Amino acid sequence: MFRLKIILVLLLIIWLIHDQVPDNNLHLVVCDVGQGDAILVSYRSWQLLVDGGRSSRVLSCLGKAMPFWDKDLEVLVATHPDADHIGGLDEVFQVYNVKRFVRTQDTKDTADFKRLIEFASREKAQGSTEQRPRIGDDLNVDPLLDVIVVFPQENQNQQLTQNSANSETTLQDISSPLLTETTSSKNDYNSRSIVLLLSYKSFSALLTGDLEVGGEQALLQSGMIKPITVLKVGHHGAKTSTSAEFVGVLRPEISIISVGKNNSYGHPSPQVIDLLQQNGSKVWRTDQMGTIEIITNGQWLKTANYFKIL
Repeated sequence: MFRLKIILVLLLIIWLIHDQVPDNNLHLVVCDVGQGDAILVSYRSWQLLVDGGRSSRVLSCLGKAMPFWDKDLEVLVATHPDADHIGGLDEVFQVYNVKRFVRTQDTKDTADFKRLIEFASREKAQGSTEQRPRIGDDLNVDPLLDVIVVFPQENQNQQLTQNSANSETTLQDISSPLLTETTSSKNDYNSRSIVLLLSYKSFSALLTGDLEVGGEQALLQSGMIKPITVLKVGHHGAKTSTSAEFVGVLRPEISIISVGKNNSYGHPSPQVIDLLQQNGSKVWRTDQMGTIEIITNGQWLKTANYFKIL
């Protein structure tokens, strides 16, 4: 009887290890962190985390999405210094070894940002590198997967919208005229979000942070974006992002909104959802579906209840 128990335990351990061994597919995991963003891109043993939500909820998502023995994050990107994107990153630094930390030049006089910099500095002292992104930078090391920085651009201040705190009330709908050729506010962190374009064979995804309409216009003018498979909708589906022109060029097959249940901002905007659906995009939301994981080999993609040939 004792031997049987040992055999069963060993079989369970083998099954758990086998279940977590990395495959050859790309995994895009949009974590349910409430009102915030945290996105894990995993390919074989390589991982990229984009933002970390507001709290330690990101650790639960990483614990499920990564092998339990893997405590290395090859790249960590903070798209901009707002609390709902960086508030959980100090916890990530305490649990994982971050090999490369990517952030903008922006700083913010908040406790969340100060904690982030403190832990990033400690990691840097242990050999981690810190990087300010430039257009065209490829954050990956695998020839089959491109993770390209497409924003912010050097001349962005000539192309962005007014301060995002004001634009929520001044833009009445997503088809409002763009407020271009204005100077971005010093505190308009959303408009300077890092935007990443993922390409893996026939699969592509655009991760937009909290980019708003003016930044979208700058991206359109850059010529760096094209029709994509998956769009991580900007700014949690706020009506100050996701313009009709932007969606018309991207034509995403799937649009994912990272948003908290019953949030006080009214995100996502019904106008944004209608626009995406009118353009043929499936709209998936973390407040309704929880954590969303897309798995693809570059020729097909699947989720727990969805499958499509690309």
